[in-house]
Amino acid sequence: MKAILKEIRVKKVISIVLLILCCLFLIYEIDSMRYPLTYLYNVRYDGGTSHKLTKTLRTTVIEDGKEVTQRDYSKLDKISGNNDDLISYYLRRPHTDYIRLKGSQTIRQTFVARDDKIKRLQLFFHNPGSTATAGRITVSVLDGSGNKICSSSLSAGLTLNDTLTAFDFTQDSTAVNANRVAGSKVSAKTSDGYTLKKGERYTIQIKGDGVRASSGSVFGIYLARGTYSGAELTVDGKSFGKTQLLCGVNYLHLSKTLLYFFFGCMLIALLLILLPLNHISEALRRRVKNEKWRERIDVNRAVSRLMFVITPFFCYWLVQKSDGKGLRTIFRPKNIFFDFDGLMTITILIMIMAIFYLIFNRTQIASLLTTFLTFAFCMANYFLILFRNDPLIATDFSSIGTAMDVAANYTISFSKRSLWLIVMTLVFLALVLSLKSVRGLRIRYRAVLLVACGLWGGWFYGVVLNTNFLNHHGVFVSGFNAKGGYHRHGSVVGFVYTVKNSRIEKPSGYSVNKVKSIASKYTSDTTDGSATVSKETPNIIVIMDEAFADFSLVGNVQTSGDYLPFYHSLKKNTVKGVLYPSIFGGRTADTEFECLTGNSMQFYPLNAVPYNTNIRSKMPSLAYALEAQGYRGNIAFHPGVRTSYNRNRVYPLLGFEKYISQENLKDPEKIRAYISDEEDFRQIRRNYEAHREKGSSAPFFMFNVTIQNHSDFKLTSGYVEKEVTVTDGSLADEQTEQYINLAKKTDEALKNLITYFRNTDEPTMIVLFGDHEPHVGATFYDTLKERMTGVSDVEKQLCKYKVPFMIWTNYDSDYASKITTYAASASGGSANGGTDGLQISANYIGPYILKLIGGKMTGYDKYLLSLQKKVPVTSAVAYMGDNGKFYSATAGSKYRKYLNQYHILQYNNTVDTKNRVNDFFYLKKKSKKK
Repeated sequence: MKAILKEIRVKKVISIVLLILCCLFLIYEIDSMRYPLTYLYNVRYDGGTSHKLTKTLRTTVIEDGKEVTQRDYSKLDKISGNNDDLISYYLRRPHTDYIRLKGSQTIRQTFVARDDKIKRLQLFFHNPGSTATAGRITVSVLDGSGNKICSSSLSAGLTLNDTLTAFDFTQDSTAVNANRVAGSKVSAKTSDGYTLKKGERYTIQIKGDGVRASSGSVFGIYLARGTYSGAELTVDGKSFGKTQLLCGVNYLHLSKTLLYFFFGCMLIALLLILLPLNHISEALRRRVKNEKWRERIDVNRAVSRLMFVITPFFCYWLVQKSDGKGLRTIFRPKNIFFDFDGLMTITILIMIMAIFYLIFNRTQIASLLTTFLTFAFCMANYFLILFRNDPLIATDFSSIGTAMDVAANYTISFSKRSLWLIVMTLVFLALVLSLKSVRGLRIRYRAVLLVACGLWGGWFYGVVLNTNFLNHHGVFVSGFNAKGGYHRHGSVVGFVYTVKNSRIEKPSGYSVNKVKSIASKYTSDTTDGSATVSKETPNIIVIMDEAFADFSLVGNVQTSGDYLPFYHSLKKNTVKGVLYPSIFGGRTADTEFECLTGNSMQFYPLNAVPYNTNIRSKMPSLAYALEAQGYRGNIAFHPGVRTSYNRNRVYPLLGFEKYISQENLKDPEKIRAYISDEEDFRQIRRNYEAHREKGSSAPFFMFNVTIQNHSDFKLTSGYVEKEVTVTDGSLADEQTEQYINLAKKTDEALKNLITYFRNTDEPTMIVLFGDHEPHVGATFYDTLKERMTGVSDVEKQLCKYKVPFMIWTNYDSDYASKITTYAASASGGSANGGTDGLQISANYIGPYILKLIGGKMTGYDKYLLSLQKKVPVTSAVAYMGDNGKFYSATAGSKYRKYLNQYHILQYNNTVDTKNRVNDFFYLKKKSKKK
């Protein structure tokens, strides 16, 4: 004991405190350790039989040079009793017998609880009519007295045909059945489940509501072939004897073994920390007679070096564990040393640790920093997937400030996997930190390490980041599904891929002379810098409304009433169309950037935000163009955090004279956590009036980005009074209904704004459009895509990238007659969504406004209007040719040459700014006579 107390130092105390905090955290989050465990009545389905099936059916094939494990169902006859319910359940293959369901039938099935927390029920339905089946199915669990414990409902049309359909009591069942469980935002409720008493008898109630199969088909629920003790089945009170439903009961099981393992690891770590290593070293030295060897005995140094060697492999385990890999898969030698992704991952981790060691020359510091960095990376991935269903990518670092602001509005919870990462990392860090730091390499060996790191760094930069090295080894991360790419290749390799693609590539054929050659065909107009408000120079108010969407543009979404009645009623002096943004569900600033600058996100890296990465100096914009021809006010207004997306720094560089944010508003009206659109539009009116009170006759310009409709739309993020409901059972869910009622409030606020300017004398133009579609129910857009027939995959994808676009004036205008329409595509709803036929992308908004009012234009504006005739829509997702056909953003076509020319001009404008052809991008100012 004396030896232990003698060696207690600050580092050991900190390590012990870390373990205590870890222990307290684990106790607090104990419910997060629960994991799903399924029983087929009283038989645990994922026991020995399922493992036997897995092993028997497993076969290995080669795909793209890699071994892929698949099931070979031809081997099924090798398993005795292949008609067994357990096998049918495991293979997701029901038997042939089912009960027909229609109308409002009620089925009741008793069962005995096998655990204390129930999460979901899994049933087999016969639904060949798919989404055409009408009605709704509600599944409940009742106690012995008939009281409801929990329930979940799902549109009958969304039940899966001849395979498992889940009715989840803690999450949105629609999301669960779309295999989006990992991507769903998690709340504390998700891991709690509902309490049952193990061993007691309960009843499953399945109740229909207006269930009607599609014409010529039958809707039903499958039966088991076996009989089970304690289970009774009735249909509308009529007993079916010993016949049972083929039903799985999913519990949330608390693994005491895992709990004991975690506490055991912490206890062992505590004992190791308390070990008097110096005392042990002295004892060992006394036993060694050779003086030379005696001097080399240092247990602390040996353990420190051992931990140093272990560190990259521990970090490799952290990364793989966070990617959802099992222990046997993680440390299978062929996955680490012979698989490209595994070898690349371990190599990167080793070199990161080597760099830290080179800098600090301490194994302890290198181990601590490498482990902490890896842990931070894994947890960043975890939280980003939790919040937005996408992992950490390179360009996210440019938006870290905005991400922190937004994260405050999300509910955080932990899963069993994240607890593995947290507990084991803290244990490992505590062990390493408790050791006494020892000196590292001598200078000459550090020089060798420096050369090695330099060679590796040069190879990494020159080959990995600047060639197709990753592509040649099959690495690909899709912008539509980055999470899938990360899981396939590992998050480290996936992240490196996004780093490689985060740089703006110089377009082929680029040169300043090439830019001048193109620009020579489009001369910027000359202006004297003065104007008086009139129909030729009206007040211009541009409103980019957060997540403003009209679902009639993307499909037939049935609701109990019109949630945009005023918007739809506007016809006189109004132009309406469809705008195709580059983003979905987030990154508002990208649409903003396209609108104000005329540049396209098509030529930026995956998920880039130019406000954070690309605007370092004055940049040509709509604000500069209007200011140059006499517009005043020049106000940018966003009722969010002032520093969001660097707006406080970017707006002045885009020519705005004033920036108003939420910090400038006193006691604003809010809906949920965000300033309402009514309050937002009220501020527009106040600023317009303040401009007029100054006695200025100059036209007024204001650019507004709203925030009311910011995600997410869960009830836990704030309840919105329900005035309209979704009556389409396949699309109805909590978030969709919350959203449409928010949109209705936007519509009401718009009515008040239009009414105000309708009663003013000064000619005024209001431009309104959404920045992106809202991220609502998990299967909302998937269901809409399934309903789209006779269209390309690109057009189906675009159902998530269509928002309303409107220009309204309070004076007589005939702008709608100037619209050029193109061959309408079958987009899911009406061909043009009830619009005037205008199809546009955000980069054309500025030039289009100037064209309508007859305003002065830069050469770039004129070029964009010329391009718009050939390529009416261009975004990061797709482009549309004047033939009305959509192409993916990278697809080749006869329009590619026009887009490459556009890329050349944009590169000169945004990247090669020191050689920017300013006469092309700015208006010319008329020289004053002397």
